[in-house]
Amino acid sequence: LAMTTREPYRPQRVGNLRERVAIQQRTVTQSHTGEEIEAWTLLAEVWARVEPLKGEEKFAASQIIASQRFNIHIRQRDDVTVLDRVQWNGLDLNIAAISNPDERGRYTQLDCVANV
Repeated sequence: LAMTTREPYRPQRVGNLRERVAIQQRTVTQSHTGEEIEAWTLLAEVWARVEPLKGEEKFAASQIIASQRFNIHIRQRDDVTVLDRVQWNGLDLNIAAISNPDERGRYTQLDCVANV
């Protein structure tokens, strides 16, 4: 029997889920001229814990691109995908990864990136 050194996930207390975030899905429609129109529709507004992690700058295409990473903890949802995005405090956060940190299906953790 091998022992693991991994710390167990500590569930979020209800008081930690105090930020209101909007989860949006990308929809594409066509105009009468055949042009594709991208729109974001609301999937859900949920309570969340938002953890800003780190910011970074990259030099690409002769310009500096700044980004900020976030971990967002919400109650379990099966309908969120990496094609969706989260809006929080005026920021559009692209979902880079989705995980089930407690491995019991009680919470969903969204790894998000905002290009600023």
